[in-house]
Amino acid sequence: MSIETVHFRDMGEKSEDVFEAALVVGKRARQIISEEEVTPDVDYVEVTKATTEALGEFLNDELEWAYGKGDGEEPTEK
Repeated sequence: MSIETVHFRDMGEKSEDVFEAALVVGKRARQIISEEEVTPDVDYVEVTKATTEALGEFLNDELEWAYGKGDGEEPTEK
């Protein structure tokens, strides 16, 4: 498994707020984890970590997110 450094400025280029970007990536990582089936396996198979996959999707503009304005209001696309 290779480790690659990702700078916050790379995330900042895709979003107005680095903290917002971190929240979006984190939420997507949790979605990826919840989609995976966990089965015991005798043979070890290395897979891409959910956070790495989510960050890649974010940096490649593959994610969409929206803001909720309040109760009962339609979210604003970002």
